Amino acid sequence: MKKKVNVIILVLSVVVVILSITLLKISSDPQPKLIGSYQSETMPPDIYMLSFFQDGTYEVYENSNLVDEGTYISTDTDEAYLIKSEQENQLIVLSKDDNFYYYSPDQSVYLMKNLDKYPVSLGEPN
Repeated sequence: MKKKVNVIILVLSVVVVILSITLLKISSDPQPKLIGSYQSETMPPDIYMLSFFQDGTYEVYENSNLVDEGTYISTDTDEAYLIKSEQENQLIVLSKDDNFYYYSPDQSVYLMKNLDKYPVSLGEPN
C-alpha cells in the first residue's frame, strides 16, 4: 500500500513539474512587435507587401510598386496598431504568430506574414 502511495506521489510530482515548465514557457513568450516586412500569401495578380520601420513610418507595395506610405502607432494593447495615411486608416491586430490581416483599398482581405524583422524599401511611388 505504501509503495502505491509513493508511486502516485512521484507521478503527480512529475506531472506538476511538466505543467509548471509548460506554463512558464507560454507566459514568457513575448508578443511580437510590428516591425519589418510582411507579405501577402502569393495570390497573383495582387501581391501586397507592407514594410514597417522603427521610426513609425510604413510603406505599402502592390506587385513591388510603392502605392502608399504613412505612419503607424501602437495602441494601448501590445498586439494592436493603427496605420494611417492619405488613403487608409485601419487597425491591425498582430497575432502571436507575427501575422495580421490587411484590407486593401478595394476591401479585399489578405493574410500578411512576416518575411523578416528588417524592413525593406523598394523605391519611389509610381
